[in-house]
Amino acid sequence: MPPTVLMSTNLGDILIEFFPDDAPVTVDNFLHYVNSGFYNDLLFHRVIENFMIQGGGYYVEDNKIYWRQRGDNIINESYNGLSNLRGTIAMARSSEPNSATSEFFINHQDNPFLDRANDPCGIGYCVFGHVIDGMDVVDEIAQAPTIDLGGAFANLPYPLIYINEAHITGPPGYWLSGDLNNDGIVNLKDFNMLAADWSLPAGQHAGDLDGNLTVNAADLVLFAEAWMDTTSWYWIVLADLSNDGKIDFRDFALLASSWSKPGEEPADLNRNNVVDFPDLILLVNVWLQGVR
Repeated sequence: MPPTVLMSTNLGDILIEFFPDDAPVTVDNFLHYVNSGFYNDLLFHRVIENFMIQGGGYYVEDNKIYWRQRGDNIINESYNGLSNLRGTIAMARSSEPNSATSEFFINHQDNPFLDRANDPCGIGYCVFGHVIDGMDVVDEIAQAPTIDLGGAFANLPYPLIYINEAHITGPPGYWLSGDLNNDGIVNLKDFNMLAADWSLPAGQHAGDLDGNLTVNAADLVLFAEAWMDTTSWYWIVLADLSNDGKIDFRDFALLASSWSKPGEEPADLNRNNVVDFPDLILLVNVWLQGVR
């Protein structure tokens, strides 16, 4: 079951389903922002009817708009072949291909010219999910009156439109099988949830990690393994440079081929604009985990 997020705005709710198999780094990045509360109270700051609605970067305080500090850039997974169709969500970025951080947009209509296959530069914008409920809200946001404050705010909705809150609605245990409350860590809170489900039949419980329709010792074993695994899914995916589902010598060869080159993606794992020894250490640490 794919992960879903409910994005509550001052014009209504938007329910988004994600594609972790097609855009694992992008989905993981977005859900971590959601989980940290980053998107709460941010604006939809760029709205163009019959194109898209964009948000995830700015907030208002004392009648002034401020840029919210965000995390590192991520790789552009636009090679996944997904198209920027009406209702899909994609990452916003600058002219630099791998510059996406927290800002996203929801396509108001089919925009195939944003796809990698149709981009003259061969880059494109990464689609990583789609709206499954609330397109009427997307339509209302897209049709809102706007004012021109210049720059990033040349199409600012006014009155302002906010993301009141965004939170993960399912399924439990997206990042780690034992992370039942989806807070990004496996700990005592998750154990309490598993214990509450213990021996309950029907399999409709967060604690049924192996899907055998009951919560039992087998689930406890899976939970314990997840609790002890401190490897970040983000790093596991990022270190898979060849995108073949495992960390091995092929990934090492790809990193070696980029050695000492400035800003080479995706081998620049720590995003310091050069492929160097820290990147090698990160790759080796993930390789030794043997988790893929």
